Amino acid sequence: LPPDNSDDEAIGSVILLPAPQSEELSVVRHAMSLLVSCAFGDPTKMASILQYRDIEGWMDCVLLRSPRSLQTVIIEGLYRLASEAPDPNFVEDESVPHPHTSLLAMLLSILPSVESYSKTCGGIFDLLVRLIKDSGNGRCGGKPSDFSDLAEQVANQIKDHRITEARNSEEEDHVLIGLMELLNVLISQNPDAK
Repeated sequence: LPPDNSDDEAIGSVILLPAPQSEELSVVRHAMSLLVSCAFGDPTKMASILQYRDIEGWMDCVLLRSPRSLQTVIIEGLYRLASEAPDPNFVEDESVPHPHTSLLAMLLSILPSVESYSKTCGGIFDLLVRLIKDSGNGRCGGKPSDFSDLAEQVANQIKDHRITEARNSEEEDHVLIGLMELLNVLISQNPDAK
């Protein structure tokens, strides 16, 4: 039997456990802060992070398969890495794009796999929307016309998506919600994409 904790909520005989412990989230938050600080402190470290051979696999794991509370902490760190990076020439190696451009490209490469993670895919959409809004606002060297092909890709992904919501059900189709929000942002940034 589980311990009798008055702080736990119970529904019938099922005990709902709390989200990941605050200590675990604190460790992840500090690790992300350390990663960002190291990256901003030395251009070669930034390049190493962005060129890490399995960074896309790591992002796929943490943004599509992790609990939402963990995703939120990691998203904040990745967003800081992308949006607060020094000038576009900070990374002296010209083969390494600006962190914003690199992270956006990585997220777009794993976007097609969201279909398999309907319940946990919210993080990737949150980060994509923020980065695209920054690009559309002229921050980080982007421009709205960069995303006209992406708008078409997302529209096609919406058309091909198998809807998982049902009438009179509380289960939401997080993939469809995320794709619609992403398409809305893409069109608002570039009305020619309609």
